[in-house]
Amino acid sequence: MEYSLRLGMPRPKGSCYNQSMASSFPPYSFVPGYWPHPTRDTDGHSFNHSGAKALPLDPKSWTDCPDYLRGIELFDNGYYWEAHESWEGVWLVLGRKGDTALLLKALIKLAAVGVKVRQQAPGAARSLLGQVQGHLTALQSSTTSGRYAGLHLEALGHRLSQLHEKIEFLESDPELPVQKVLPEGLLAPQ
Repeated sequence: MEYSLRLGMPRPKGSCYNQSMASSFPPYSFVPGYWPHPTRDTDGHSFNHSGAKALPLDPKSWTDCPDYLRGIELFDNGYYWEAHESWEGVWLVLGRKGDTALLLKALIKLAAVGVKVRQQAPGAARSLLGQVQGHLTALQSSTTSGRYAGLHLEALGHRLSQLHEKIEFLESDPELPVQKVLPEGLLAPQ
């Protein structure tokens, strides 16, 4: 099995994930009001790009879900809106119901936290972060293991609590093409 240099985890077997994905990132991370909408604007980095239908995420074989892994990779590199889009496809395939969909909903909202920090909207970021924490608490109470889809839920919850305390102090420049504004390793797989 190959290993992703960026993620440090096994590459999925899915045919829609390939070597070029690991090293290719859009020229900018979308921030509403500052950059062209990726899919709706003719200058958008993903205009007229239609991806393959997402595969469902099985939390026990999470390394086999290309869009889940791509979302983590995008998120870790400051592409919050793009990570949201990657995870949303998986969430929709799951029918937006169940524990796995709840995890994806939490991750989608966590990516939105990154976008709101980039937009310099700390109140909205704090509100979304509270929702993320609620989703993860619900997921933790319904799972027997502390790990889910490669993430250690308790450790993630702790990191999110720390982030909640300092969210209004995070600085950003929405005019930069890409900027990591959330703590490094927030979604470190365990």
